[in-house]
Amino acid sequence: MVIASGIGTGYIRPASGTWGSALAVLLYLPLDAFNVIDRWWLWIAILGVATLIGVWASYAGERVSGEKDSHDVVVDEIVGQWVALSFLPATQATGLFSLWGASAQHIGLLAAAFFLFRLFDVWKPWPIHGLQRLPGGWGIMIDDLLAGLWACILLHLVLRFV
Repeated sequence: MVIASGIGTGYIRPASGTWGSALAVLLYLPLDAFNVIDRWWLWIAILGVATLIGVWASYAGERVSGEKDSHDVVVDEIVGQWVALSFLPATQATGLFSLWGASAQHIGLLAAAFFLFRLFDVWKPWPIHGLQRLPGGWGIMIDDLLAGLWACILLHLVLRFV
């Protein structure tokens, strides 16, 4: 349950999913600082591996908790939030935790990605809601992956046209 609960953030109440998303942003910062995100092929590989681990961990977490899509399981929020954060413009930051050296614009982008992901994760617009019925960990993971994709697309459209 360590992975499924996002190192325990899934046990924080209220809003365990929001805590899992906040952990995702914190885990994202060193990856951004070391330019892992800028290597698109590496970032896609990380997202793929994280998704597979998330499917396994969320299925195991569901079996341990005994309930479908338990609030204790937040690995789906972590990976979904990473999708929402994907390919943001490069930061001016250096060092292990880029937030301390990041510009106000970059902090604003991180916050926008966070809030958009949470919006789409809670709202679950088409076709997100219906995909939760997929079996095993896939049903848990896919809705958050799509919520992250919706947030990522919307954020990039705003950046492009505003």
